[in-house]
Amino acid sequence: MYPKINLIGVYTFLVITFFFNFVFKLNIPQLLTVYLVSYIIFIFLAFVKLKKFKNLILSAEVIFETVFFVYSVMAAFMFVLDGYKPRVDFFLIDYDTILKTLYLYFNINCIYIILVFLFKGPRYIEMKDEIRKITIFSNKKVDIWDIIALVLVAYFLYLHFRNGLSIFSTYIRDLRNIVNSGINSYIYIYMIIYSFVKIVNLVYSDKRRTLKNILVIILVVSFWGISLLTDRRNIINLIIMLVMAFFTKNKKVGLKKILMIVMVLLVFLSFGFFRTGATFDKNDINEFVYMSTGEFILSHYVSEYYINNHDNLLYGRTYYFDTFTKLIPRVFYPNKPEDLSMLFYKEANTNVGFAFNPVAEGIINFGIIGSMIVVPVVIIFYVFLAYKLAKRNVLNYIAICAYSINIFRGFFANTAFALFVMVILISLMTEHYKIRR
Repeated sequence: MYPKINLIGVYTFLVITFFFNFVFKLNIPQLLTVYLVSYIIFIFLAFVKLKKFKNLILSAEVIFETVFFVYSVMAAFMFVLDGYKPRVDFFLIDYDTILKTLYLYFNINCIYIILVFLFKGPRYIEMKDEIRKITIFSNKKVDIWDIIALVLVAYFLYLHFRNGLSIFSTYIRDLRNIVNSGINSYIYIYMIIYSFVKIVNLVYSDKRRTLKNILVIILVVSFWGISLLTDRRNIINLIIMLVMAFFTKNKKVGLKKILMIVMVLLVFLSFGFFRTGATFDKNDINEFVYMSTGEFILSHYVSEYYINNHDNLLYGRTYYFDTFTKLIPRVFYPNKPEDLSMLFYKEANTNVGFAFNPVAEGIINFGIIGSMIVVPVVIIFYVFLAYKLAKRNVLNYIAICAYSINIFRGFFANTAFALFVMVILISLMTEHYKIRR
């Protein structure tokens, strides 16, 4: 059964890639439709192989495919919804650019799926027993991780309230500048892992009304509650991790639960619209969609820029050199390469920050054709890493899969560094489990 499904998957997507690149020339709406159908075909084949919804939604291959699909289509969908007009005008974004970029994402997606089936995926690992073992030996007293979280949350709250209650009436873009301290990204990484490990421990714990657990709840609620004023992505990252952990407890996960989780995620995305003070009106549907999904769209626009501007290729430098030097503080290495997002900011002359993405990184290293090969390999690498590190600690698997929402709006050096820190934190916070194994 499994080899047959894998062969069907490989042949199906080889045919899709060939026909919709060399036989049929599609416009943007048609290509969006074909892209959606190809995603549905992949999900169907994955479900046939994995047999259960639970296995399907906890599969690393399916998670990365789903997140990449969302990042792929939103910019083109918004472009069509807006009457074929871009949302920014810092650089050229026209019909041909959107179509060319969408074709690139579509081809990368097809090649990724072909690689998934060639490497005998999609797969699923059983995590329930391992998570239970980790939580059995959880520390019942306040520990160093709680103290660090207390300090970070206090500092985070200080950044938001140092000018009083004006944060609630400050425009979101201005507020982000006000609360930016240069270490916020590290605070988020720590709090994602801390919140995840502690909440899972809390759910499995028999003694829930303890000083430690009350402190954990206060810290987690305070931090993530105030973070919603300026950020949605990181809390969604945490929600995905928790959903994955909790779903492992169930023998099966029905479609109803999946739809409920999707609705929760959509509610958090919609905060991007409502936190501006806007009220929903049928005439504002375009604005509602854009404000709710802008992070997917603006990140995609970076690819649009490099589709038209990729003369001086880097030939892999950002993957090896930038990743290595990422670990070296700039004070010791003044000529350390700037983040790709900052280079884009300067080169494209934008007045707002745009999140980089793996496809744009592939283009500036190896061009459009080269990125079709390199980017799927990079995505497969993350999938392989998730399964590999799951053997050391199953929480690593959950963290890497959930972090896919950040992976597809970042670049390799930053992602590698973030995952390295997350894996180290998980290892240290669950050291008690490793000692008793």
